[in-house]
Amino acid sequence: MGDVLSLCDKFAILMPILLDLNSVDDLKEIEKVAIENNITAYDASYVMASIRISSPLVVADNKLLEKTKDKYQVVHLENI
Repeated sequence: MGDVLSLCDKFAILMPILLDLNSVDDLKEIEKVAIENNITAYDASYVMASIRISSPLVVADNKLLEKTKDKYQVVHLENI
């Protein structure tokens, strides 16, 4: 579990680099992902960040997984 927390900490540090929340373009993309998938903007920002780094998004949220798994690279934490 320590490795997962370390990875989460690193991702949190990278988030501001991956997405510019002052950028209208980035905010529009987040909004688009949120609306198209019926998810929160918060969750959509993580989906967008994972797209930017070409990496699967690891989630523990079953609802988020179900809403996004067919469109994006999203995997459940239990499958890691």
